Amino acid sequence: MKKFLLGFASGVGATLATWRIAQQYQSNKTSPFCLDENSYNPLQPYCYDGKVVGIKFSNVVFALHDAPCKFDYNAARRYCKTQYIGNKKCCLPKANMEMYIPQVFKELNAMLVKFGGEPLKTQKNEGYWADGAGGLAWIIDFNTGDSDYYNQDEKAYVRPITFAKD
Repeated sequence: MKKFLLGFASGVGATLATWRIAQQYQSNKTSPFCLDENSYNPLQPYCYDGKVVGIKFSNVVFALHDAPCKFDYNAARRYCKTQYIGNKKCCLPKANMEMYIPQVFKELNAMLVKFGGEPLKTQKNEGYWADGAGGLAWIIDFNTGDSDYYNQDEKAYVRPITFAKD
């Protein structure tokens, strides 16, 4: 129960921090993501053993690469459980995470490419599997923030993520 409560609190804190960043962006109508010395950049390289192994946004770390092929939902979950970002085990993104990414989508893709990764998919029909509440299968679009419940037998892209402490 203690692990559940700690995990839940961590997730809520990350969601609130991300929400604050999105609200700042919407209220200022200027990007808070520029890289001058007076601005905060919420996107950071995530390093392990001196190498960049992912890109961190809030407490979410994106793998540099998609899975090598599209998977159905259950295969996607199994694949992510075999992947690591640094020394942290991966999982699928969480549904509702996609609504915070469009504000940093261009910058996130630029950083992924800069550090040897591949950008997130940009076409409307190129979504990623995500876990919803109760293990429901969602396909999310990080570019537009769209999401929808899908048949678990459909095939979709997979981008492993993990969670990091700030």
